[in-house]
Amino acid sequence: MRLAWPPGVRSTRDGAAMWVTPDVARADPGLREMLASLPPAVRADLRAQIKRKRDRALEGTLQFCPCGPSQRGCAHDVKQSVRRPLVLEMRWKNVIDEDGAHLAARLYFTEPEHLDELTFLTFRAKYPDTAGWRAAQNGHMDEAEAVRLAHFSS
Repeated sequence: MRLAWPPGVRSTRDGAAMWVTPDVARADPGLREMLASLPPAVRADLRAQIKRKRDRALEGTLQFCPCGPSQRGCAHDVKQSVRRPLVLEMRWKNVIDEDGAHLAARLYFTEPEHLDELTFLTFRAKYPDTAGWRAAQNGHMDEAEAVRLAHFSS
């Protein structure tokens, strides 16, 4: 599988016909578990934000991040993974869990070159203010890459 060019072209410019969720991604409890850890009002708000941003990705109206990997905390919606270049991440910040800790939520996806789709890979959250956040993030990207490889066989 090759990534549509330039990276993020569908979610940030051209739009796509649909979201596709591979079977291996459907079995992943990550999103349900993360949402279950949030207070009910925060959970409802984040679900609405996820739906809205996924819809905007289909329309091609998100903002791609030109900042590069060293720029933490930028306001852009979509960023390409340096660790896994065929994986893109859709980003949310300022999500607060039930203990009042800040979460950085990420929907990992890809935009296959010859398919008019956005392919969901996994959804994960990290605690950017804690030790080990980078190792957790790398693990999330590796999980997304494993789903991509399983689905596209390359």
